[in-house]
Amino acid sequence: MRSNRENPFTPGFGAMPPYLAGRESAQDKIATILTSVAKGNAKHGDLVIIGPRGTGKTALLQWAAASANRKKGVFFRRKKPRIVLALPKTLKREEDVFGLFLNRKSFTIDSIETGVRGARANWAATGISLNDLFQRTAEHCRRHPTIVLIDEAHKLSPECCGLLLETTQSVRLLQGALLLILAGTPGLFDVLVRSRATFHERGDKICLELLSPEAAADAIRIPLAADGIAIGEDQLGRIVADSQCYPYFLQAWGKALWAVAKKHDSSSIRDEQIINASTEAGTIRQGLYENRRDQWQGEDRRFLVELAKIVRTQKTFDREALEEAVGTILARQQRGEAHVTAMMEKLVATDFLWKPWGSRRYIPGIPSLVSYVIEAEHESGPMIEGVREPFIVGEYAW
Repeated sequence: MRSNRENPFTPGFGAMPPYLAGRESAQDKIATILTSVAKGNAKHGDLVIIGPRGTGKTALLQWAAASANRKKGVFFRRKKPRIVLALPKTLKREEDVFGLFLNRKSFTIDSIETGVRGARANWAATGISLNDLFQRTAEHCRRHPTIVLIDEAHKLSPECCGLLLETTQSVRLLQGALLLILAGTPGLFDVLVRSRATFHERGDKICLELLSPEAAADAIRIPLAADGIAIGEDQLGRIVADSQCYPYFLQAWGKALWAVAKKHDSSSIRDEQIINASTEAGTIRQGLYENRRDQWQGEDRRFLVELAKIVRTQKTFDREALEEAVGTILARQQRGEAHVTAMMEKLVATDFLWKPWGSRRYIPGIPSLVSYVIEAEHESGPMIEGVREPFIVGEYAW
């Protein structure tokens, strides 16, 4: 192997994976929108990227920024865009939204209120109206096509999210080249609804689910091959099965395999290397399982175990069936219907279950987590240690 490089696999650091596998359709959609912005076209909506933690939202956001920035990308021979990267913690006040585009010395806002009729600003004595700010932002975006990327967008307040969406909509109506890309966990759906900016429904949505087995294999094979490390199909198949085709687990396996190969100066991965690498990969996986499980304590933990047993049998639920299952378990715990909504929200907030945009079915964020929750109660079973051999129920490997 090539020993002069650092380990290309970096699970858990929000870094681009060495090979972004299985997201070709998402990349095509992003590239199409970026091309539209590059041409100064204002006839497009915003883009929302949603998926459970560890599915590659940040990586896709970084890919979008890099694609818009590189010399031979979609902005080649055109004015390069202004790329604005922001996190919700920098958007605590509504006036911070306009600070993404304009010099803060050019306006002063006491407060902004949002409601069913849109946004309304309460101004200091500057003589500037909300429409003035939209006009200024549009003028700026006509001169400098602007792409705003916000990660962890599920942490935005509904009011700030609503103003962001209304600003981008208004600026585009004024022919400003502005694109907003929000990336967040499934809880972002609720923030969008509560923002009351219903035109978000017309924007593009990308939902990141588990990879296909073929894409999962590529996520391991291709980066290893780039460093002169070969891996057999049988060994690769075991790793793909163990990872559940979950991008974070694949990066954990890649990191461990690469480190073992470098330590032994090996140009191939065999069963012995997989056994050696399984300790580190298993530690990372176990840490994630326990972190998710620790978010449920007491009666809620017992509730989760009972629901996990139903999920592993039924696999997916429409909303009515899930509410019924949740209500039945809560009734056995002598907790009434008032807790159903809170439990439903917590299942989504912890990525245990989620519903992709346009789907009627709730699905597991990580199917293997469902099995772990059940087996961890007895501190036994294939989920606890080693390279697991998952069993298949329906389309999922549990």
